[in-house]
Amino acid sequence: MSALAREALKNTFTPSSRLFPLVIVSLLLGPVVSIVMTYQNVEFAQSVTDARELGRNVFVMQSISADRAISISRESCEGLSDLASVVRSGFLVDLGRSRVFPVGADVPILGGSVSLFPALTGQRTIVGNAIFQSPTLEFVTIDGLVKSSKVGAAEPLGFDVNSGVLIPLAGTISESGECLVEMERFANREDLRVASAQLDVVGGAVLAFSQYGDVESLPAAFLNRDERWFPLYIGIGAGAATALAIRGGRGEFAAYSFGGTSPFAFSILLVLQCGLIGGVATLSAILAGSVLAQFSTSPSALLLSAIAFGGSLVSTALPLSLPMARSSSVELGKRR
Repeated sequence: MSALAREALKNTFTPSSRLFPLVIVSLLLGPVVSIVMTYQNVEFAQSVTDARELGRNVFVMQSISADRAISISRESCEGLSDLASVVRSGFLVDLGRSRVFPVGADVPILGGSVSLFPALTGQRTIVGNAIFQSPTLEFVTIDGLVKSSKVGAAEPLGFDVNSGVLIPLAGTISESGECLVEMERFANREDLRVASAQLDVVGGAVLAFSQYGDVESLPAAFLNRDERWFPLYIGIGAGAATALAIRGGRGEFAAYSFGGTSPFAFSILLVLQCGLIGGVATLSAILAGSVLAQFSTSPSALLLSAIAFGGSLVSTALPLSLPMARSSSVELGKRR
């Protein structure tokens, strides 16, 4: 076995050998696979961020019919925040317009649940960052009343508070016709259905409405993309090229056969050669992936893509190469 291993190493890594160019190609393709898969992960993460800003995860639980008013209890709405699939939930009520110093003379005033806007904790007033550009604002005056305040972070579409002033919703408001919910980014239709079913509603059925429009799972779409097969495609191509290079060396293998090498030993030699090239491919992809892992949302996916690349190379090259082991020395010599 050690002699076969030395022969495989010589046939694979000697610069003048027929397989050495395939070693170089595999060495270069590994980083390509990792770069492409990292780019796909980064693109997915950005699409999730962009979708959140556009309100993809924000839903308004409201009456299924515009002609039928419903009443949703505040307790059940705010209680949705306890669900694993829900980021936050609660009421957002339009309280009219007022003079707010130093923000403006006619500013929308909104009342929100603390469960929906945790920054309201402590009776603090939140000023929308679209109407007040300064990062600091410790106090505001609303209709002559001084309130502690801060400039809020940008909220996604669906939470219409960026251009208004948000105050804690009065405890006397116990029901509303709408319940605002922000779902987790990996939540699906079933999670949304379960959340809707938890509401205490009087007067009719509830519909979950999203301004974003598309409620399909972004992770599911990402996992079902055609590009996920890229490592396999590249591996299959490299494996076919490896098999062609191996089969092109019939004269060299005829010499082994004439020298008394058994078909079994010949098969082991072919397995070792294919395995060495596949190992180079896998290792180069893993090393590149370890460097790129800091940019990827899923470093383990880079490892799996590296294994898929090397594995598909070997699984393609071996079946195409092994038939040579069953050929006689005369057949190998004739086909040179």
